[in-house]
Amino acid sequence: MSLLPDYGDPSDPQVRARYGKLEAFVGLGGNGVVFVGKLLLGLSVASMAILGDSLNHLTDIAVSAVILYSFYVSARPADEEHPYGHGRAESILAVVVSSLVISMGVLVIREAVSSIGNPSIDASLSTVYAMLVFTAVKVFLAVFAFSVAGKIDSEAIKADGWNHLSDTFISVTVAAGVAITVLIPEYRI
Repeated sequence: MSLLPDYGDPSDPQVRARYGKLEAFVGLGGNGVVFVGKLLLGLSVASMAILGDSLNHLTDIAVSAVILYSFYVSARPADEEHPYGHGRAESILAVVVSSLVISMGVLVIREAVSSIGNPSIDASLSTVYAMLVFTAVKVFLAVFAFSVAGKIDSEAIKADGWNHLSDTFISVTVAAGVAITVLIPEYRI
């Protein structure tokens, strides 16, 4: 059973764009749920790590929006200024996606380092379980993105898939850190 509907021949630019837009809409929805969920969770337990992780997903929403826009642009037919079409919009997108991911990584590291001396987390094991549920959503988004990228041979969507996958490692690490602070309070830092 495939995760993807059959829109037709992926070498057709309109079909390719349809798959790209589908991945972007799924990414917008999934990342929106994960962002809001982790933001509320981080605020409720006063965890800078979870809040920083939620901000990463805000960037993922922006990435999905850029992907959506690029597939709208790349599906446009050739015109006088672009006699070969608008397909290069996707290549530009790959650079934008990479830049956004790197920028957010730097921001999360900076926030994490600044909060090391002031741990104030008030979490429980249910916090860890919630983090793992959000991680499962990101795993689904990664699998979905890789499926679409393989179907239409898209480097930009493949980069988005790797971004989702790297987010799962970050989320598991944050969940492990929260679990340690819950189970062994003297390691709160």
